[in-house]
Amino acid sequence: MQVIARSHPLRDDITAFNGTDGMTLEQILAEAQPDPVLRAHAHIFVGDVRVPRERWSRVRPKASSQVTIRVVAQGGGGGGSKNPLRTVLTIAVVAAANAVTGGAASGLFASGSFFTTATGAAVLGAATSIAGPLATNMECHP
Repeated sequence: MQVIARSHPLRDDITAFNGTDGMTLEQILAEAQPDPVLRAHAHIFVGDVRVPRERWSRVRPKASSQVTIRVVAQGGGGGGSKNPLRTVLTIAVVAAANAVTGGAASGLFASGSFFTTATGAAVLGAATSIAGPLATNMECHP
């Protein structure tokens, strides 16, 4: 059987080899990727059919089969609390803090007041940088 493996999620290198008849998918994967941590993130296809992980120890592909192994990158941690709204709001806070420190808020205050100075803009930027994430976390709690 022909085995084609992309055995690392962040590399483009492809390994191709001929598997031995009678090998299980689990054994083929171990040969293609010796690292058990990366094997935990693998997907295996026989032909065009994805084989569920719980069957890897029992499936023995025919000699004429093509086995494809793909190790995929997994999420970014965080305990599964991914929240797109939080990401968007965080980007908005960064943009707002940047705009405020650039003097965008000076028109909101009387001419000559503390907040129209560079120091005032820095204080407003710092306040935005602190209050923004607090408001974001209150709005987007898990």
